[in-house]
Amino acid sequence: MRGQGPARYRTIFFAGASFMLLPDLEDAARTLRRIRDHLEPGGQAIILLYVPPRSAEAKHATDQWRARESVRPSDGATLRVHEKFHYDSRRQLRVATLRYEVSKDGVIVQTVERPWLLRWYSREEFRTLLQGAGLETKRRPRPHRAHRNRRHPRCMAPGRSLGDAGRRDPL
Repeated sequence: MRGQGPARYRTIFFAGASFMLLPDLEDAARTLRRIRDHLEPGGQAIILLYVPPRSAEAKHATDQWRARESVRPSDGATLRVHEKFHYDSRRQLRVATLRYEVSKDGVIVQTVERPWLLRWYSREEFRTLLQGAGLETKRRPRPHRAHRNRRHPRCMAPGRSLGDAGRRDPL
């Protein structure tokens, strides 16, 4: 629809920790500004965040390759996943390298390798990013009761409200 401005939504939801796939801080800030542009007045963005070094996988983050495999029933090919993890605390990144292999009759016929970066944020850092985008924290939800008093990664699902009063006018 030309001339009517950007589409507006009451709620924008980021599934899983997908916001954390933005490893660059400026990309994250720009994304939050775009979210603001697409929220209705009074709308909210729900962004799930956690701190990967607190997760169960962190104890295995030795930067050593680990593999698991299974056999595909349709053709008997072996599917193998190799993975290694390490944490760059200075840059707040979890760096995983994943290599997928398909082998048939003992010969590798396909290989794909890719890095997978997750960037985490402190509460204050994320709050500052939100404010810089003209968003405000409406409330911080409590952890689900099943996760209280457990050694579990801390999750944040901050509801972000945007209203005309929540927007920051350009200087």
